[in-house]
Amino acid sequence: MWRVVSGEIWQDKISGLQLPFYYQWSFIESISNIFDVEVSYYINTIKGQDNAYYICYNKNGRVSNLEPFSYTPFYIRDGIAEPVFFEVVESLVHILKAKFKTIHFKLEPQLKDIRPLIWHNFKAEIRYTHVKSDFFTVHPQVNKNLKKINESKYKIAIKTFSEEGLKLILDFQRKFGFKKAECDNYKILLEALSKKSLIRFFEVYDAASKRLICSRIVLIDSLTSRLYLLMISDTHSDDKYIHTYMHFIVLNWAKENGIKDIDLCGANIKSISIFKSFFVTDLRSYYVVSYNHWVYNTAIYIKAIFKKILKKWI
Repeated sequence: MWRVVSGEIWQDKISGLQLPFYYQWSFIESISNIFDVEVSYYINTIKGQDNAYYICYNKNGRVSNLEPFSYTPFYIRDGIAEPVFFEVVESLVHILKAKFKTIHFKLEPQLKDIRPLIWHNFKAEIRYTHVKSDFFTVHPQVNKNLKKINESKYKIAIKTFSEEGLKLILDFQRKFGFKKAECDNYKILLEALSKKSLIRFFEVYDAASKRLICSRIVLIDSLTSRLYLLMISDTHSDDKYIHTYMHFIVLNWAKENGIKDIDLCGANIKSISIFKSFFVTDLRSYYVVSYNHWVYNTAIYIKAIFKKILKKWI
């Protein structure tokens, strides 16, 4: 049975589970405030046993993640029987469908069984990301390219926040089609995450002119010892291997600071995926599933009309 609880109860319930940052109350409240979204905390309990946890972000009748960095907070306890698993997922779907017309999940990679969602007319897409857990191995070409870098020309800085770096990064995102309003919200969000010590800016400067050449934002999840590569800027240098150099800097920092693995956050664009693969990663898949009441019912209506026409002429 699903029930809605307060944020305080939610945080108390998940405190011993070591779930990622996007399950934590402080992060959820930041998302709620910045994106002006309603949040509901759902817990599924059967016979006194908590089986699942779900955060519902609702804005204008649409259920979805409001930022692209995280997965949907939907945790299902390991080891539950298949009938119980089906009941957990299907009962949540019934609740959401009764309230909302559009539902969107970006499921965590470990949630592979999406049959209950398919049975309830969700559409599924498979996506990919690169994850690196071996910090000592890279493709030989990476080492060759790094040898072409004259490190004496550059100065490295690691900061909790960088106004200049953030502007450089968001300007780069605008070139990829991000709207100004989206970038403004991301700026506020990243400023808030900086205050919570969740992010770092890795920056490469020209040592002589002190000009910022490249900036990269990473999110550090101390509960899971995972690092997420969020956003990077364009490179303001003639040196074409600056991005390779930047990844190498982050990799070394992670190795020295107790990080267990790095989510490189995406492998769905061919050229970017190839670049990331040179750091010898594990390719992991995840599902993006969605339901649209209007699209589904329109499709049913069109199908019925088509059947009538077909019946008339055959």
